[in-house]
Amino acid sequence: GCRMANYRRILVPIDGSILADLAYQKAKRYAKQTNAHLIVLSVVDTSGIAMHDYGGGFEIDPLMNTAKEFLEDYAEDAAKDNINCKTILEVGSAKNAILETAKDQNADLIMMGASGTNSFTRLFIGSTTDFIVQNSKIFVFVVKTHKDNTTRPPH
Repeated sequence: GCRMANYRRILVPIDGSILADLAYQKAKRYAKQTNAHLIVLSVVDTSGIAMHDYGGGFEIDPLMNTAKEFLEDYAEDAAKDNINCKTILEVGSAKNAILETAKDQNADLIMMGASGTNSFTRLFIGSTTDFIVQNSKIFVFVVKTHKDNTTRPPH
């Protein structure tokens, strides 16, 4: 296949969706070949929460716990393959958090899923991905399809 440029630090925002996981798997395969470092980011997106059905009182702890568990799973998975992987948990706007983390961590590539509503932050990844592609100062690799080239339905 075509060789990607030599990326050293790859940011992978994950959210529990299948496409985000595929982006991570792809980043991991690349890291295995090149010894790149992975930065796995989960954002508990609170930017749209007031508009949801929480009646104003919103309990963020369960979301935080879920996000932490996801990150721990990814850290363990990366460790099994001896991949250097850092996990980061942020709260707030996913769009801002992804761009800020890329800058803070000196990432040179963002690899993320294209679409699908995720399970635990109720964030529409599609619009987030579009925003990142338009505003990122570094290259964004968007994973759009399942391996057999048909996008899986969101769950």
